[in-house]
Parts: sequence; structure tokens; C-alpha cells
Amino acid sequence: MKKTFRHTIIVAIAMILILFSLCACNSNEESKDVYDETTRFWVDYDNLNFMGQTGGLVNMVASLAIDKEQTYVEFYPNGYMHMQIQTKAGLFGDVVGLLEGFGVDTSSLLGSVDIGVAMDKYVEPMFPGFKSKLQNYDLDGALGLIKSSLGFNVEGLDTSNEKIQEAVKYIGDTMSLPASLLSDIPQDTVIALTLDTQYALRTVTTDDGKNIDAIFLGYKVKDNPQTQPFGVFTLSHDDGVTRGVLSLEFMNIHLAIVQEG
Repeated sequence: MKKTFRHTIIVAIAMILILFSLCACNSNEESKDVYDETTRFWVDYDNLNFMGQTGGLVNMVASLAIDKEQTYVEFYPNGYMHMQIQTKAGLFGDVVGLLEGFGVDTSSLLGSVDIGVAMDKYVEPMFPGFKSKLQNYDLDGALGLIKSSLGFNVEGLDTSNEKIQEAVKYIGDTMSLPASLLSDIPQDTVIALTLDTQYALRTVTTDDGKNIDAIFLGYKVKDNPQTQPFGVFTLSHDDGVTRGVLSLEFMNIHLAIVQEG
């Protein structure tokens, strides 16, 4: 459990800082299709693959931490989409006790996480100035670089809170996490990780020559078919159920969504 949770913390940080993916598919049509009406997909937890973890463990973590009614992906007729993952109310009042109940020493675990390598290898090349802003204790400015580039944001975290500011200072000074991070977050905090960007429905050809439906993500993809998406949901349709998978290969995460109807 300690090893799994350690991986979870590291990947969660990477998602907050990076959130991008590479796609090997090429568009074979110049379609600019969008959904005719607002279309919502829910996270398909049964088919979610998180660093090789699937099924029961993923559902257990989601049941403890995620507000499933406020976690979804929604596509609009104007060519924009909104995705959010929201924590449960009261999570940060219980999370330390819950994890310790599973035998996880949160202080030792968090204190051993070094984000410096990921920062230099992934984040700074994509978002120049991110590390400098953190080193100047400007978390809002650092996250603003990602929001303006990809449309990704972290909502609900009170960066004016004294303990949060102390945690940001520690991270900026050491490029590691404070051992008390989970306890420092106010107990009534509800955090939503959101992504707002453009999308386009496409038909793509895979490496083996098959045509499949897909949703391209990224600014300008709906206006310019030659624009490379930063993420792609590949779709399948079976008995009135549409499923999609967004694969983040470098983090070994496959986000599954489902729409019935």
C-alpha cells in the first residue's frame, strides 16, 4: 500500500504540473465536427488504469476521495470542453487518519518526495519560468502558465492561507514536499482539477490501418485540422454505450469515460 500510494502522490503532482500527452494518430479527414448538444461523459472507474492499478483498488480510492457527481467531462456545441476532477467535501479533515488506517506514514512518505527531477525534465521545458515562479513562492503565477497554455487549472486552494504559503515556500526552497502537507491544507478545502480547452471530433487511422472515432483536445484543433492535439480520446460504440480512453503513456495512466444513451 505504501508503494502504491507513493506512486499515486508522484503522479498526482505530475498531473498538476504537466497534464499533457503525446498521440501517434494522424487525422485522415478535415472534419470540424462538434457535438450538436451538450454531451457529458462520466469517469468509468471500472476501466480506469492508474499506473497499472485497476478495478477494486481504483474504485476504493475514488470512493474515499472523489466526488463522483462533480467529476466528469463535458463537450459543448461551440467546440469547447470542460473536464473536472473534484475532491469530496471534508476529505482533508479525514485523509491523514484514513491513510494511517491503511498503515501509511504520510509524513515520511510526503517528506521523501522530490519533485526537482520532474520539474527540470518535463515542466520547465514546456512552461519556461514555472520553476522560477515556484522559487519566488508564486504558486498562482506558476499555475497560470499552465492555464494560459493548456487551459488546465487548480481551483479551491486558498493560496492566501498562512500554512499554504509556508508549504509553497518550502517547496520553492527545496523542490520537495513538506511532510505536513496534507495536514496543512484547511479541512474544509474542496479542490477541483479542471481543464477547459477546445475539442474536435475526428476520424483517425491507427497504425494497423483501422478507422476509429476520436476526440482531439487542444486550442485551435477545431479550426485547423493540421493542429496537433495535446490529448486524444479514442472512442468505441457498443449497444448504445459510447466509451472513450485518454492515454497518458508516459505516466502510465489511461482515463476511461463512458456515456450511455
